Amino acid sequence: MPERIEEAKKEKLQNAQSELNQSIKELTFSDSTINIVEIQRLIEAKEIEIDEKYPLNIQGVITVAQQSFVEDRFLPIVTRKHLFQKLEELKKDIPVKDSQDTNSEKAGNTKSWISWISSIGALLTAILGLYSMFLKGKEDRERQEELSNELQNVEASDSLTEYAYQFEKRIIDFLRTADFVSGTTEIQNERDNGIDFEFKIGEKNIYLYIKYYRKSKVGLKGIFPLLDAISNKKGEAWLVYSSDLTSMVRNRIEEFNKTHSDIKIKTINISSSEEFEQKVKEIIQTT
Repeated sequence: MPERIEEAKKEKLQNAQSELNQSIKELTFSDSTINIVEIQRLIEAKEIEIDEKYPLNIQGVITVAQQSFVEDRFLPIVTRKHLFQKLEELKKDIPVKDSQDTNSEKAGNTKSWISWISSIGALLTAILGLYSMFLKGKEDRERQEELSNELQNVEASDSLTEYAYQFEKRIIDFLRTADFVSGTTEIQNERDNGIDFEFKIGEKNIYLYIKYYRKSKVGLKGIFPLLDAISNKKGEAWLVYSSDLTSMVRNRIEEFNKTHSDIKIKTINISSSEEFEQKVKEIIQTT
């Protein structure tokens, strides 16, 4: 019985560490104003959740997040290095007391020390590995394409935003009135949540996500909301886009479709809402 209790505590702690790391990564990736106070509050929340002292101090938690970014091969190398450095700069704001506090209550715990040392070693190894991989082979060309695409994506001006809104509106208006569509669900899109419109064709749930660009391609950053939103759903996701997809996005979608049996992503490339109507009718005829 004590062993089961210990295993349950260990699993609870591992889940808390994973969730905390993911929260910090999301804040770092999307929020340019992430600060030490936010991270401290996240740690405190996890301590309440697991009902014990968190095994790592702030500096350790940030280092684990850095390692996770470095090892994420779906991000371009330059992006990984930027996010790594962003967290490194954040460490400078750690109060001296917290920086030196290594949780003396846990200092005697050999497993914690081994885990900490292993994390540092893995981080250093990963950093060195980045330099040897840079600009080599197919994967590096894809990363370079992703980076160039991100830089080009600065085209999102007010006028383009209006075009994108009208483009999306015409597609959704068509689906609202189509006789083969049922069970429509309005989505309140105050922010990009990965699903623009939800409906049914027969008994199949369809989750629509629209990306409108004139020149730049849909990059990894553009499909992360969709992947997050549909990971636990059943049916089919339609990624409708007006330009093109980067190689890394195509690979990520292919990987997603291979590893998810309950839902697949269908890509639909169009240049106008009228073309979308035609392609949807063709899809209906073949299903």
